[in-house]
Amino acid sequence: MICSRGIFVALGLLMLLAGCTAARIQARPPLEEQGAAYLYLQAIPAGAARLSFTLDRIAAIRETGEEIPLTLRLSELSVRTVSRERLLAEGELPPGRYNGIALKLKDAVLVGAKDNAAIQWTAEPVRVSIPFVVTRKKADVLSLSFLHEESLVGGVLFTPRFKIVPAPKPPRGLLGYVVNRGSNTVTVFDKMSGRVSDVIPTGAAPGGMAIDSILRNRGYVTVSGEDAVEVIDLLQGEVIDRIRLTMGDQPVEAALTPDGNTLLIVNAGSNTVSLIDAVSRDERVRLSLPNGPRSILLDPTGRRAYVFNTMGSGISVIDVATRTVAATIPTESAPLRGQFNRQGDRLYVIHQWSPYLLAIDPFTLSVVRKQYVGMGFQALSVDPTFNRIYMARRGGPDVEVLDPFTLVAVHYLGAGGDVVFMTVDGQEKTMLMVMPGKGTLRIVDLIRGSERAEIDVGEEPCWVTVTGER
Repeated sequence: MICSRGIFVALGLLMLLAGCTAARIQARPPLEEQGAAYLYLQAIPAGAARLSFTLDRIAAIRETGEEIPLTLRLSELSVRTVSRERLLAEGELPPGRYNGIALKLKDAVLVGAKDNAAIQWTAEPVRVSIPFVVTRKKADVLSLSFLHEESLVGGVLFTPRFKIVPAPKPPRGLLGYVVNRGSNTVTVFDKMSGRVSDVIPTGAAPGGMAIDSILRNRGYVTVSGEDAVEVIDLLQGEVIDRIRLTMGDQPVEAALTPDGNTLLIVNAGSNTVSLIDAVSRDERVRLSLPNGPRSILLDPTGRRAYVFNTMGSGISVIDVATRTVAATIPTESAPLRGQFNRQGDRLYVIHQWSPYLLAIDPFTLSVVRKQYVGMGFQALSVDPTFNRIYMARRGGPDVEVLDPFTLVAVHYLGAGGDVVFMTVDGQEKTMLMVMPGKGTLRIVDLIRGSERAEIDVGEEPCWVTVTGER
């Protein structure tokens, strides 16, 4: 019976491998000697509605004239497929100077024309000039705009023309960050426009990210594949330091106290939590926890941290000041994640193996409400303005919106895919949904209920955080 239970729990943890917090062998190694380039294509103008064309290949042109192929992420280009900014191509490149980009057409069509042969397109590679420098272990993001009128001469001769510029940098207060576990990167975006401004390469298997965008402008990314936490300069958009942990720690999530001084790291591999001085970057203490710590949440004051132990039935409560495990809150089986309401007097918890949503009083550390919601929820967030609870079910197309008084679903937000993580941007009144199946981040306006942006990010995105987040 004990053996069977162990197998059951082990199988359950295997189901979590799609998220940030599970360690796995990476198909793509992190950048070492190479650099990288990412090409984002802006929305094709409505005036090109009849035109559709397909790219055969795309390459970066070295100063020597050598062409280095890039991986096409989107080959069929039209108003329908490029109605928003899209990731056109990306790839690793040798460090050095580059003169531009070369594109080769596969075909081109004028939709609705009596004879598709009426459009003539060039079979020769098209070169677009833009000087850029590739640096080891860094990435360049280039923004392409399709020039429709310059591309179609006389309505019959088609030679694609593009304008290429470095991606624009948004104001510091509008930055957002998506961690991409599969491609070992952090995608930086403008949370107002949804445009990508930068890509930051990381070590193997990045996971959770905590940011200090006010005092020190630093980001901290757990790198479970290398048992470390990488420190990012948010102003420069690059990794500047690495906090090394113990071999086998497999850090999965990070939390930072409001004063920016204490960094808490959940180590799934060693069943511990590391409390690190964010200034000296030294580990001050290491606390042992029950099996399966997966996620961490600080209370609004930053005095207590709550660690959700997925292989058990409890939440470990850490007193940050004394650096001790102060208590354990019994829960349903396999607590996954929790969120506080606006007042900080309710902690909502979802579970891997229980159909119940718990409401916990953080002052008495007791369960005050147990609501049946069904199985399979994997993402949770709370709107700090109206206290509405948002929950996403594994494989579900919608995000359920629960009334904070009845804990019953009263509305649904269409997601259009599997949401593994989400957070509310209190400043912009938006919900940000991480969708690894589509490789995108979706931003929804919570007031209007409409989509504000959808952003192509990296492979296996699993975490998002923004400046100004609660």
